[in-house]
Amino acid sequence: MRVKLRILGSSLLILSILAANSASAEESAVSASCFVKVKSCVPAKFIKQAKSKSLANPAILVTDPATGVVLYENRPDSPSVPASVMKVLTGYTALTFLGGDKRFATSIYRVETGTTFMIVGERDPWLTMFRSVSLKYGPAFAPDLINVALAQFGEGEKPKRITILYSKLYPSDIAGYKAHFRAGNVKVIFKEISSKEAKSKSGEPLYQVLSPSVNQMVEFLIRFSDNRLADRLAIHAAVAHGYEGDKRGLQQSYQDALLAKEIGIDGLNVEDGSGLSKQNRITSRMVVDLLTQIRGLPEYQSLYEGLPTSGKTGTLKKRFKESAPDAVGLVRAKTGWVNGSVSLAGFVTSGDKEYAFAVLADRIPRYYSATERARASIDRMIGSLAKPAKLEILEASG
Repeated sequence: MRVKLRILGSSLLILSILAANSASAEESAVSASCFVKVKSCVPAKFIKQAKSKSLANPAILVTDPATGVVLYENRPDSPSVPASVMKVLTGYTALTFLGGDKRFATSIYRVETGTTFMIVGERDPWLTMFRSVSLKYGPAFAPDLINVALAQFGEGEKPKRITILYSKLYPSDIAGYKAHFRAGNVKVIFKEISSKEAKSKSGEPLYQVLSPSVNQMVEFLIRFSDNRLADRLAIHAAVAHGYEGDKRGLQQSYQDALLAKEIGIDGLNVEDGSGLSKQNRITSRMVVDLLTQIRGLPEYQSLYEGLPTSGKTGTLKKRFKESAPDAVGLVRAKTGWVNGSVSLAGFVTSGDKEYAFAVLADRIPRYYSATERARASIDRMIGSLAKPAKLEILEASG
């Protein structure tokens, strides 16, 4: 009997050791994802909103960039409609292939006869045909180029007609010029010429406008979600990288930019730079990995600085104030919305931590009230993580 008991005791001891080792191995295996097998890293309020009907099973990823720990995930690798969160990838790709200091010049010259002028551009992404936009946001007012040409004539000398030769201007900008001067006293005729011909006719410009830097434009498009600017910068980036400015060129340039930071591109589909197309696809992991990689890199600082602040700036100015008031000023994120999809991606301050996150909810009903409920749920969810940074109080020495 004693022998049997000893054997049984030894067996139990061995099983106990094996179980302990197995548990240790299991804990080690999931240590990078603290919500799977152990107490959740996120509040119950976060989980409640993440699983709410208003978000309809969204793609979510929240990580601690400092440690690599995953706080929460749900379908992080599922290709989803990003809406304007796509602009995060656009801004990154533009900065990568154009450089933050790049500026675009547009010049007007007097050529041939006294009534013929030439505008040579670089397809400035931010020229505007609206004086009000120029005064409010700073882009050059394009008609001023022709106004300078007209100012070459004294009072009583202005011709009834002038000819503008042009090269490397957007067709939509030419349409804008025509509309602006249609009601004027001088008829303006536009004729497109080749870059080679433009170069042969150019000399000292009468007037030149320079765009803001790409850094400034990226910061603006991220903060205010400028669709036209995003699409134009995306095309410029593709062309600068050696591709055509079409869908295929955009796809390849975005892929190359992401792969340069060793960010996975599975599921990526690029239709435009603005995020307006519902055919665009990215994953929440893709966005979080990108934000994590570029955070703190000087060459991408304008992208981070452009992220709207909850309840204070840009497209987040009116968000969080009612839905999650304790998070006002503690979230920096890019918003997104197209019919049937609401998204938010960026950073949230949580005490001495800054978490990176992406929420892509592209299965919601396609009506306004559903969109508003989804936005509020996302605000409450991310807001539940927000905590003010701790301030160190230094005692003055006597």
